[in-house]
Amino acid sequence: MNNDAEIYVKLNNINLEIKYFANKFRFFDSKKVIIKAHKILNNISLEIKSGDKLGIIGANGAGKSSLLRLIAEIYKPTSGDFIKNGSCLGLFGNIFYDENLLGIEFIKNSLLLYGRNKNEIEQLIKNIINFIDVGDYIYKSMSTYSEGMKARVSLGTIIFAKPSILLVDEGIGAGDRFFIDKTKDIINKILYETPILIMASHDENLLLKFCTKSILMNKGKIIKTGQTQDIIEYYKSKEFEKDFIKNF
Repeated sequence: MNNDAEIYVKLNNINLEIKYFANKFRFFDSKKVIIKAHKILNNISLEIKSGDKLGIIGANGAGKSSLLRLIAEIYKPTSGDFIKNGSCLGLFGNIFYDENLLGIEFIKNSLLLYGRNKNEIEQLIKNIINFIDVGDYIYKSMSTYSEGMKARVSLGTIIFAKPSILLVDEGIGAGDRFFIDKTKDIINKILYETPILIMASHDENLLLKFCTKSILMNKGKIIKTGQTQDIIEYYKSKEFEKDFIKNF
């Protein structure tokens, strides 16, 4: 794993667009195919260093999840500069899984992505399998897993892989309350000790607990940066509603 001083995420004037086809029907059923582009992230500049615990706040559709997935390199920016140094893991629910992988293959691939060598992986897999306790399902396709089992595999991998950059979308633990409750102290320790934590959530208590500072997003833009408490108060204020809701 990289030293803390080397861990960072830098985004400079990042834009993310998606293009899609729309059929414009004309008389006598002739049609013209039009390519349209919709901007998801708009001119995002952000620097996150080791020790930062960053919250991402905003309404549905503000661009929170898209920003996390761009940092995870699931999405590629349309334009701008993006640099990241550090082992990165994104906890995004179902989008994080390849349903065709066996559970053990998912764990191996994840550990490889986090920079673990062969000897480390062999020992870590034993520890993860014992910890998550899904029995023979570890050798079955993840398409056969319940949401709770997927949560176990993903969280177990996080706990033992110890990524230097952890991305969390809408909290941790959907699907398996028993496992989450059992590992609550361990999960809290990971969130506190991970060199960089970036968390998007609507849960104010969760953000206040783990994130020292936050950004507020609206329509794909960062409109305010500051202490988490201040950002939450502004997001809930009449001032925000006046400036950014009624004007769109």
